[in-house]
Amino acid sequence: PHAASRNLSKRGQELGGLRSAREPNRCGRYAADRWMRSTGDELLREQRLYGMPLILSFASRGDVSLHAAAVEVGSRAIILAAPSKYGKTTLAYAFQRRGHRVLSEDLICCRPDTAEAIPGPAVLRLRPDVYDAALPEGLSVIAEQPDRIFVGFDALRRGSSAPVPIKAIVFLRESDGFHQEP
Repeated sequence: PHAASRNLSKRGQELGGLRSAREPNRCGRYAADRWMRSTGDELLREQRLYGMPLILSFASRGDVSLHAAAVEVGSRAIILAAPSKYGKTTLAYAFQRRGHRVLSEDLICCRPDTAEAIPGPAVLRLRPDVYDAALPEGLSVIAEQPDRIFVGFDALRRGSSAPVPIKAIVFLRESDGFHQEP
């Protein structure tokens, strides 16, 4: 796996796409055209590019990817890990509505050696039943699909791509009530 991820990262650098150095990751349009056939849906293409290629890029430099949302509370990252459809994005949106910054809503890169989280794309993919059309200031709808409303952040709410120290990792699960465990 490490050889494959090194080769992918090297190829991404050659194409001006994925970077393996400790700097913000970027996916160039040329890299997207080379690695994936266009579906006509640029948001779907971007989501796919943010998935496996970046996971491999993260792994090649010793970072860990988690299927999780992350929010910044008091200059620290709170990671909300859970399987699909457990409310990670909904909970991250609730934090955002209360003035906290969303670092990622589905995939977060963690640096184990420094216990830091690397912010991802500044977008929320809300289910229609969660979206209430009264977005907080600084957020706007950038696209709509039958099963998701894509909400983007302005520059102030987006923040920088600088790593954020991790304070906690919370594992969400189904329950009949609220339970807190150390």
